[in-house]
Amino acid sequence: MKPDRRDEELRQELESHVRMAAEDRVERGEQPMEAYSAAKRELGNEGLIREVSREMNGWRSLERLRQDLRFALRLMQRNPVFATVSILTLALGIGSTTAIFSVVYGVLLRPLPYSNPEKLVRLWEVSSKGNRMAFSDPNFDDLRSQNKSFAGMFKFASGIDSVSFNNEAQRIGSAYVSRDFLEVMGVRPVIGRGFTAEEQQLNASSAALVSYSYWQQTLGGRNDLSSLFVKVSNHSTPVVGVLPPGFHFPDDTQIWIPNETSPETPSRTAHNWKVIGRIRDGSSLQQAGAEFTTLAGRIKTANPQDNDMASVQMEPLRQALTSDVRPALLLLMAVAALLLLVACANVTNLMLAQAAARSNELAVRTALGASRLRLIRQFLSESLVLCIAGGSAGICLAYSAVPVLLRMAPRNIPRLAEVSVTWPVLVFAILVSIL
Repeated sequence: MKPDRRDEELRQELESHVRMAAEDRVERGEQPMEAYSAAKRELGNEGLIREVSREMNGWRSLERLRQDLRFALRLMQRNPVFATVSILTLALGIGSTTAIFSVVYGVLLRPLPYSNPEKLVRLWEVSSKGNRMAFSDPNFDDLRSQNKSFAGMFKFASGIDSVSFNNEAQRIGSAYVSRDFLEVMGVRPVIGRGFTAEEQQLNASSAALVSYSYWQQTLGGRNDLSSLFVKVSNHSTPVVGVLPPGFHFPDDTQIWIPNETSPETPSRTAHNWKVIGRIRDGSSLQQAGAEFTTLAGRIKTANPQDNDMASVQMEPLRQALTSDVRPALLLLMAVAALLLLVACANVTNLMLAQAAARSNELAVRTALGASRLRLIRQFLSESLVLCIAGGSAGICLAYSAVPVLLRMAPRNIPRLAEVSVTWPVLVFAILVSIL
């Protein structure tokens, strides 16, 4: 029920009570006018009764908030310069912070779009001097066959290749991957199939998996892959499967080819391969690290002359992908937060100046009985209106700024394709606005 309607019903109920009391007095012999006046005196302060009744009904606080907000809006209309400057200042601070946070969230915080991504880890060989190195073929084969902590491991190398279709060549991201690639990453082709065992052996016929976007934009989105061939480095290669939309690991890969078709390098000092593993259920990163360190020592002892692997280091894949850019992004976020604090300080100074100019109004309110808490609530309501307006404008600014940031960002920043103003980013913007 609306407050105005409740107030009217309360007024009618009090009037009915007074009328019945006056009728009782008239029946006892009093004059009507005197009886009505006496009944009103018996009732007491009608305004106080209404106030107490409103408090008991529980909607008085909401009514006061509504009044405060309406007064804040009228105040902003009377002083448009102050309102405009404050809203634009807040919009700049909140919008820039939200835009930067969208990049930080998309690159550093957003979960990887793979099955159980917390189980994925990146591995490195570590020399006796503590330097990280890529894996050699023999060391990778030994660790994969001897460990019990991983459900699977694969090695890969990525780069840019010239790929032709219908005599039109493109330079696109390519990756050469070993068996267990699809199983470790937890993906399945949405069209076609994965690599067969026959395609993942030395001197086998070539085969390729392609990304969903490359299949749609370049290969015409044909569901029949039986006659679909691309030329990779002047080798005609059949396309056997299309991976799910959005999957481009590693980097911005568009085509994947088995690496087992080429002979391995027998030297344990030829560090050519990056390695990803999936931790087995029931095992942990710490247990896997301890086991691999033991295995590395055993392999080093068995091959002391041609092996510079002293131990193995591993790190969650999400952290490994972003370790190079994390300090720069966190520094950028700190600068954006500082800009927000400066914006809030400027708006605070503007509001303090406004409060000083309203000293006569505040004195009248105090003289009429307004408590300090009541005045504080009024100022908080005015701040809330400014923050809602500034936060809304800031979110609109963030939507416009994110595409600009992505165009300006260096291409070596990982996961840029996943950056957008998502629900977590909007929640962050709302919390910043309220704070």
